[in-house]
Amino acid sequence: MSYTAMQWKAVVQNSVLSPLLSPNIDLGRPYDYLQVYIPVINTGPLTLEVSHDNTNTTFYKLSTSNAVSATAGNYHDVWVLGGHQFFRVMQYAAQNANKTWQFRGIAE
Repeated sequence: MSYTAMQWKAVVQNSVLSPLLSPNIDLGRPYDYLQVYIPVINTGPLTLEVSHDNTNTTFYKLSTSNAVSATAGNYHDVWVLGGHQFFRVMQYAAQNANKTWQFRGIAE
């Protein structure tokens, strides 16, 4: 099996405007998987939300299997993206400082 991946991208979560949610991210095209770098964040579960368009009202939790607990940071993980192009990361605990999320889409 062969995989292709996009270049790493980064987005900053503004903790004042959105303490529990990363910005909506457009990967440019649908991907099967998402490799994500999790920064140092306030502890709690993380949940991947996806959408077929970039409308805030259409995002939904992909599945409970995509939830992970936060770590001390500098943690990479691969999540199933299921052919979606748009995603965001929901956090259980509010962040008190801006966070930089890094990610890239991976296709089979």
